[in-house]
Amino acid sequence: MLQTIRDRFTGKFAIGMLALIGVPFAFFGINYNFIDSGYAAKVNDMEISRGELDQAFREEMQQYAQYELPAEYRQIIKKNTLEGLIQRRLFDEYMIKSGYRVGSDVVTSAIQRVPEFLDENGKFSRPKYDEWLQINGFTHKQFESSQQRSMERSQLQGAIGATAFVTPTEYRQYLSLVLEQRQVVAVKFEMAKLAEASTASPEEIEAWYNDRPDEFLSPESVDLQYVEVRQDATAQSVNLSDEEIADYYKSASARYLQDEQRRASHILIVNEDDAAAKAQAEDLLARINAGESFETLAKEYSADGGSAPQGGDLGFSTRSQQVGSLGGAIFSMTEGEVRGPIKSDFGYHIVRLDEIKAGGPLPLEQVRPELVRELSEQRVADLYRAQIKKLSDSLFDAKDIAQLSAASGLPIEEAKGYTRNGGEPFGTNQAAIDAVFDPIQLNSDQLSEVIELDASRSVVFHISKHNPASRQALADVSDMIAAAIKQDKAGMAIKAKADALAVAVRGGADFATAAKEAGATEVVNGFVPRTAESPSEVVLNSIFATAKPAQGSATIGRVADQNGDYVVFSLTAVAPGRPEAVAQEELDAAKKRLAAQNGSADFNSFIADLRSKAKVDISDDAFAEQDFFQ
Repeated sequence: MLQTIRDRFTGKFAIGMLALIGVPFAFFGINYNFIDSGYAAKVNDMEISRGELDQAFREEMQQYAQYELPAEYRQIIKKNTLEGLIQRRLFDEYMIKSGYRVGSDVVTSAIQRVPEFLDENGKFSRPKYDEWLQINGFTHKQFESSQQRSMERSQLQGAIGATAFVTPTEYRQYLSLVLEQRQVVAVKFEMAKLAEASTASPEEIEAWYNDRPDEFLSPESVDLQYVEVRQDATAQSVNLSDEEIADYYKSASARYLQDEQRRASHILIVNEDDAAAKAQAEDLLARINAGESFETLAKEYSADGGSAPQGGDLGFSTRSQQVGSLGGAIFSMTEGEVRGPIKSDFGYHIVRLDEIKAGGPLPLEQVRPELVRELSEQRVADLYRAQIKKLSDSLFDAKDIAQLSAASGLPIEEAKGYTRNGGEPFGTNQAAIDAVFDPIQLNSDQLSEVIELDASRSVVFHISKHNPASRQALADVSDMIAAAIKQDKAGMAIKAKADALAVAVRGGADFATAAKEAGATEVVNGFVPRTAESPSEVVLNSIFATAKPAQGSATIGRVADQNGDYVVFSLTAVAPGRPEAVAQEELDAAKKRLAAQNGSADFNSFIADLRSKAKVDISDDAFAEQDFFQ
């Protein structure tokens, strides 16, 4: 590790991180339900539990899993997380008092449109919905209540935002700023080139190492042995017999009922002369009764272009699909019967009933794939729970991991170098990290409890070796230190060059000439809008944050880019935006953006007002004791 955790979070990177974590967290669309002793905060006498805060904090920390955040940064994140929970609680309280509600039918309709819950035909699948809830640890009531609250929050937030408006003067000022362009000459000094030209002597490397006794630490880690129950492994042992599937079909057949279906054929006769149409239909019925082919006559005489080529075949339909006089006839006939003429809104029909499918359960083979899936999932879940129980029972008498393995029938597996940031085989699973690095577990030679990593994976582990954080040898980190020294020297050199250029220009030197003599590379020369792709966003922001130059003079600015390069620029003119030169659709889009910004500001003011009037008591204990990331 080249730098200490704290040093790595200084400078530009730290500023960016603080800007990110300093913003109160969004609090919509999340629901937590936990039982925990003590409270993190009381909001108008409503408690936010310690467990609720800790779980929300875990969720937020997943964004920073790749970083080793110092304790003070984690405290900032945790405090902002709690503030988000407080604001959400106040918002929910406001909705309850104001009687704001989203109906359960609206929630149900929204859930039934979620893509994850749809089958291959795009229809809501209750089994897929149930499976998703099980995997994510929700009951139906918990999930649907959380979605209802989330929709209520979103709709009220949208309603507040929709009241925002933009005045013509405000809109004009906004466009003038957004469309503004600035005339600049910008050059850069490249960090990589200067670092490559720098050197680091053995004496400098050793001095750097000795001056930083708390750096270059190998992270704390453990080696452990464990046994694991996985639901996906359990699935491989499930084999269903035909008898089991048939028995399950009998018990579940009530879920697969179908209405009676009838297949009929018809000949449709259409004529503006009603009497002529009826007479023709009567003639065709007589010919059919005399033995002529129904199909042949349908192809020749039927006015129904959809069914005539198929001999009048209408296919199968239920009673609800066939209405009116035609449907009444089809569902009152006996199989093989021919009847007519039957008058409908379309004309006269000669109808033959070809086949009847009785109502009742769908055939087993038709629903077999779904039954197999459902029954397999049930068996897997049952076996998984049984294995968890067996593991728990075995743990009661086991003195070591070997005895536990023998009693449970689960193999012993090993993991080495598992750190507080995670690692194989548990990844960044917070339940595993919390359990492994629990002080009691670290300082004892005991088996852990059964740790549920998620809804389909549980483990029992034993720590075989605890490896405290230790300092790496100089020889192992000398290359990294040399790179840091070169980078440090390059940083000082690049700043000195940028400072010298700025001083020279302010002293009257031509900017472009002085930049070239200093070894800088030109990156932009001319007018640039706020939306320019080059230079970088950091440089653009600095250019547009610089004070306007006085008439006939230039304003000199400098900024460090994301990659460490230094950019020095000369700002010579500012051109206000000209809305009349922009297409109308772009102007409309800009107005919508401004209205959205105003709406967001109105909503934030609304929340701030609720917060200012609330009675909030935050427990010091919520932050005083060491958290699970330390």
